[in-house]
Amino acid sequence: MTSAEGRTVPVPTDDLVAQLAAQLGRASHSLVELDRHPFRLLFIGGSFLTLTLRDQASREILEPTIDMGSRRVVDVGELRERDRAAAEERTTLTPRVRNLLLRHPDLPAFTVVVVRSDGRSEQVTGDADRVLALADDPDVSRVDIVGDIEIPD
Repeated sequence: MTSAEGRTVPVPTDDLVAQLAAQLGRASHSLVELDRHPFRLLFIGGSFLTLTLRDQASREILEPTIDMGSRRVVDVGELRERDRAAAEERTTLTPRVRNLLLRHPDLPAFTVVVVRSDGRSEQVTGDADRVLALADDPDVSRVDIVGDIEIPD
């Protein structure tokens, strides 16, 4: 965090930073938390958090991602691979929808066409979680995007 004078101001830390220090092989007193934000994966679920830390001793910036269930540092690449594999299992989603949801798991609203097993179709507008729930409905045979999607900043 930066103060009005442009200086770096440490964000108050909690016991998570101390736990991370041990996992990262760093001294907890030398780690300063600069930021934290959720790391969301739609298809595998779970609760993940990425912290931005500065090691005051080495001046390095570290960005570990933590599984909040186990409070352990996890490999982001491995998580993304698992999420992609889980997405591929959702065969009712067209590749275009799967790729959109992999890249934007927090998409607030977009419109899809839902094709039911009896051939009926309907347009549904919902967030990423709603679209994933539709794909898991046993009566749904296909979910595809309607039109172009604008991704909010």
